[in-house]
Amino acid sequence: MIATSSRKAMAGVAALAALALAGCHPPHQNPSDKKVDTAQSQDAGSLKGAGASATDATNVVEADQQATTTVAAEEVPSLNNCAAQGLVRPTRLTVDCENQDDFLEDIVWDTWDANLAEGTATRVVLSPDNREEGVKVVLGNPQVVDKELVFTSVSVDGTNVTPENNY
Repeated sequence: MIATSSRKAMAGVAALAALALAGCHPPHQNPSDKKVDTAQSQDAGSLKGAGASATDATNVVEADQQATTTVAAEEVPSLNNCAAQGLVRPTRLTVDCENQDDFLEDIVWDTWDANLAEGTATRVVLSPDNREEGVKVVLGNPQVVDKELVFTSVSVDGTNVTPENNY
């Protein structure tokens, strides 16, 4: 009689365990309305662009490059001057990065747009001691450099200067 009761008890425990497990779901399983596609393989023909030619791929790359150029053209360029990068309407620029003895100060920008920046400044040359007011500063030739649109030419009173080349 004890053996029969033990068997019934064990059967009851097993039945309860089975019911408890049936009510559970496997770990990391999401409710059906929130399932995530976890496919390990896919038919290549079902992918977007399947069957596209190399010409189509080239056209896509060219379109992406044109879009990048258009976005860059709409940006307002900045200026890299010596160690300073991303300058917009700076009030001071160095003309000689190596010696730091020729610079423009008190710059007032009349124009700063996608193609050109123009302003006037005071040019200070420390050796020999010289200070000239009202010099014209022009920044131009915007180009994408390190993924940023920057002015790449600097002109002071009509003379092109290259501050960084003095290193």
